[in-house]
Amino acid sequence: MSKEIEIKYPLINADEVIETLGHIAQFKYKAHQIDRYFMPQHRDFTKHPDGIIYEWLRLRSSDKGDSVNYKTWAPRTYADEYESGVSSLKDMEQIFNCLDIKPLITIDKERQVWMLDDIAVCVDSVKELGDYIELEYNGKEQDVEAVRALLFSTLEKLNAKLGEQDTLGYPYLLLIKKGLFVQK
Repeated sequence: MSKEIEIKYPLINADEVIETLGHIAQFKYKAHQIDRYFMPQHRDFTKHPDGIIYEWLRLRSSDKGDSVNYKTWAPRTYADEYESGVSSLKDMEQIFNCLDIKPLITIDKERQVWMLDDIAVCVDSVKELGDYIELEYNGKEQDVEAVRALLFSTLEKLNAKLGEQDTLGYPYLLLIKKGLFVQK
């Protein structure tokens, strides 16, 4: 398990931010990712009393390899994340089906990743949602508020023009956009 501390925003000036990153950060990779989100029928992730989805079960198909991931969020601060490689997504989907774990939504995105000190900076182009920037801390500091302050100060260096912060994730946003989930 790892503690994931990140911030994410809609990005209005993706090309300018990518150019800036090219001068101040180390480019790591570009990948096409298909994230399929699932939900066990015995535990409806969408039925939390405050109307927010705090749990996600995902199968990812990517140029970088396939994986299964379970993530549970502490409200709007960090996530506990469990992830493992998968040798056969088809077999994993069969296992899910046998356990009555059904597909919920699919996210299709192009991701570009740079490293800036201990921070992974991702610029995502998400089908049906647009461009986003995500900064994720990969260092040893455990103080969530100190890390979040570092992420925000790094974001300022990028001169990014941003929309309203996304604290809920792409699957949540796409479920709402498609009318499959109503935010309370």
